[in-house]
Amino acid sequence: MTISLRSAIPALLCVASVAGAQGTTPAATAAASACDPGISQAVAKATLFLQQAATSVNAKQDASKPLKLAITALTAPTKDSKEIADSVGRAYYLGQAYILLLQQPGVTVTGPRSSYGIATDPSANIDLMAAADTAFNLVEAAQPACHKEIAEWREQKPWLDAIQGAIAAVNSQQYDSAAVLAKRALSIDRHAPYAYTVLASVASNKNDYPTAIAMMRKALEAASADTVYEDARQSSMYDLANTLFSQYDAATGADKTTIGRQAIEAWETYIAQGKNDARIARGELVSSQIALALKDTAEYSKIYAPIIANPAKYGEQAVLNAGVLATQADRTSDAVTLFAAVATRNPYQRDALKNLAASYVGAKQPEKVAAVVDKLVSLDPNNASNWLLYAYGYSGLLKDTKDKVLTKAYTDSLIKYNAKSEKMTPNLEVKEFTVDSAAKTAVLSGTIENRGAAAKSYTIRVDFLDKTGAVVGSQSVTVGPVAPKASMPFKATATATGVVGYRYQPIV
Repeated sequence: MTISLRSAIPALLCVASVAGAQGTTPAATAAASACDPGISQAVAKATLFLQQAATSVNAKQDASKPLKLAITALTAPTKDSKEIADSVGRAYYLGQAYILLLQQPGVTVTGPRSSYGIATDPSANIDLMAAADTAFNLVEAAQPACHKEIAEWREQKPWLDAIQGAIAAVNSQQYDSAAVLAKRALSIDRHAPYAYTVLASVASNKNDYPTAIAMMRKALEAASADTVYEDARQSSMYDLANTLFSQYDAATGADKTTIGRQAIEAWETYIAQGKNDARIARGELVSSQIALALKDTAEYSKIYAPIIANPAKYGEQAVLNAGVLATQADRTSDAVTLFAAVATRNPYQRDALKNLAASYVGAKQPEKVAAVVDKLVSLDPNNASNWLLYAYGYSGLLKDTKDKVLTKAYTDSLIKYNAKSEKMTPNLEVKEFTVDSAAKTAVLSGTIENRGAAAKSYTIRVDFLDKTGAVVGSQSVTVGPVAPKASMPFKATATATGVVGYRYQPIV
């Protein structure tokens, strides 16, 4: 999956808001809000250096030197104690100084403490983003009112650079780099969903699905906490449901039942809260399919009900798939409703016509079969199973009558169409019909079977139809010679717009 950030990232804070440019002091800034970490002598000294840093930044100059001096002042022990006094105030400005320093030329995320101006344990290495997180955690624990302000600092340029780098890396399939950058972003901010989404994608591409699912859940939890992440929440809901379905498909035994129920739950969440109609329709179909496989009739009925109630709301393929599920669930009347809805919307939908005719047979409505099969064989005349549907229809009519004249007529027709089906040569089976609206192409492919006694070549003329039945593209393809009792593939294509169906000329 391709990952993207939300359209609106909070504006980056400027140095002036911290360091007191244009006459605003840090003390005044803190006092103006509910967040008040306090100012001590050591902190006041550090703010002077932060003001110098602001001046440098505003002049588009390197502010590393005054920022390092500020960090030294904030990390130096007091004379009367080995512990650093005024820890909240120091941490408040120290975290900000680390974030600002990371935005200066040549400053790396990790390095010796002395290289950043830290006064203690100078030779040890430090990760500035993790150190900023530690400082901010201290402030938020002591001053909950500072949370909003600290949250804005967490999502400054160092975090943004890490997130954008992680997304670019995963979209370029550089998964190890993506994971490193995503974890770096999480070291400063664990509230945004994007790093979790990246880690989920990395895990999926490494076939580590338990981790992928865990990260998707974290992404969804984070995205649900703030409406600014709505796009990410929508994607997270869908990705979680889709991944659980994939795992359900691959699972066996007791795991299949467990994962299946998790998938249904995830799809139901998306169905209730999702905004993409096509994805909602897919969720209803997939969750119905799982419920059907798990023999959960109540769950199946609940999920399936909206499609039956309003098939016009859903795409053609979605309703067609729902009809197949209804057939599998032995809900013949529902299958008739769904296949009829597709055939009414698109009278050139061969699969809808074929399934509708078969459903009429199952629903004991044989009087409706012939009219549907008439339309079917006008589109797909060389498919033996189509002609057999006539026989099934007449068989049903035969059972329903005691009239001797009708009995003979129905019997004759049954024998006629059964023989036609058995002797059909060549027999054409459609395997795929796809339309790419963007590319303006349509493809019909399948196999042609020679049921005769001698090898023979066949010419198939395919017409591609729009919603009015007009021919918008055609192709003739020759297949063969096909050996007796053997089959060969065929493929016909057209460049056209508005294709909704096809027909081919009878083949002899």
